Amino acid sequence: MQIYVLFSVISMILIIIPFVTIIIFSIRASHNIHEKMINNLLQAPLYPFHDQNPTGRIINRISRDLYSLDLDLPFNALQLLISSSNYVINFFTCIIFDFWSLIVLPFAILIFRYYYNYYIQISSQLTRLQAKSKSPILQKMQESLYGRTTISLFGNDIPFIDKFNEIVNTYSKISIHKFGSLGFFGLRISLFSLLIYIAIIMIVLFQINYLSTSTLVSISIIYAYSLASYVSGFYTDFSTLELNLVSLERCLAYSNLPKESVDKLKEDERNSSIQGKIEFQNYSTKYRPEWPLVLRDFSLEINEKEKIRIIGRTGSGKSTIFLTLLGMLKPTSGSLLIGGIDISSINGDQLRRSISIIPQEPSIFMGNLKENLDPKNLYSDEEINNVLKITRLNKLIEGDVMKFQIEEQGRNLSLGQKQLISFGRAILKKSKIILMDEVTSAMDLDTELVITSIMSSIFKETTIITISHKMNILSNYHKIVILDNGKVSKIVYPSS
Repeated sequence: MQIYVLFSVISMILIIIPFVTIIIFSIRASHNIHEKMINNLLQAPLYPFHDQNPTGRIINRISRDLYSLDLDLPFNALQLLISSSNYVINFFTCIIFDFWSLIVLPFAILIFRYYYNYYIQISSQLTRLQAKSKSPILQKMQESLYGRTTISLFGNDIPFIDKFNEIVNTYSKISIHKFGSLGFFGLRISLFSLLIYIAIIMIVLFQINYLSTSTLVSISIIYAYSLASYVSGFYTDFSTLELNLVSLERCLAYSNLPKESVDKLKEDERNSSIQGKIEFQNYSTKYRPEWPLVLRDFSLEINEKEKIRIIGRTGSGKSTIFLTLLGMLKPTSGSLLIGGIDISSINGDQLRRSISIIPQEPSIFMGNLKENLDPKNLYSDEEINNVLKITRLNKLIEGDVMKFQIEEQGRNLSLGQKQLISFGRAILKKSKIILMDEVTSAMDLDTELVITSIMSSIFKETTIITISHKMNILSNYHKIVILDNGKVSKIVYPSS
């Protein structure tokens, strides 16, 4: 009795130790890969990476593929460990009790190996296609949810549903083929496992007169049956593990992305700020190497504390100027100087800390108003309250303004209120250079007057560059720069 208890305890220990070991190491590996993926995604250059990879593809990598790393791979590894150990034990047991089984087993292994190679080549590619075809589903769903109000307003839901169904059908077709290939492999593995079992039984029956006892015959048949099933299980688990390694491969691809050269500043350097004078000297740039130039020999001088407005048609290069100032696009020729220093030699972190941007569509986060104005909690309540008074947000929002809860994407705020939050951030930051992108294009007159007042008083000592498609409210600007085809077409001085 004691010997059976001892064997039971040893068996439990041998099962628990590999199980716990695999779980611990898989959690550590998944955590490290997730951390590297997020860091690399946040530090990847806008061009070309984020320009070429839609949001749905990125979400697919950090959701579906990471899920496979967290749950599927550890389970598959454990299953493979169990099936391989059972396979090896039964293999040698079968040989010990019936040496003539060696006639059948090598042929069986070769046949299994042939079908395994045939299956894995097809199925691995189908797994990649399946993962890739899921990204458009997430992308289309995100686009539809974001624009659901406009879609419903124009009654244009049928084309979106048809397109979504088309994308889902593509994903389903690939999934059906993938599961079909699995069925193909499973059916043949089971069939040949049965043939192995029959062959070993035939060998045992042919030499039944030479076996000493009926017990030996029974053991040989039982282990022959077990061996056939464990061979099938081993190759099935091995193929499943290899297919799930596709998710690991996709995650590792995002863990080794090229990073933007942005060096973090030391604490005592973060207060240093570059000056507001900007000089474009025969500057040319493009979004991708194979694309045409967006800015062509662009030359412009903007003095410190100067306010300029850049006007031009769509595609004239207005937004490209902002991207170059933020160091997101590199020059093909020429140079860009800020404060007399070429931006290619300026610390990337310092460059972006010295520039504030107020986009046409403000970025609003779910949380209270204070968190939206000061996400890093760098400023005092007194400074934030002062900004609320300047932007008049304390009058536009009722109750305790700083604790006012903002819903997802700022649904409970008007566009004007969102834009004033962006201005509040710029006021707190005290940047030497502020970039504005069509900030008053969809505002009412009162909000536009508040912004005009901020520009003429609070931003009096700041260099401001505004881009727009039209000429309105020109009195606050020193220059009006008209762009055409990536070049300065004309410069107008409102004062004259």
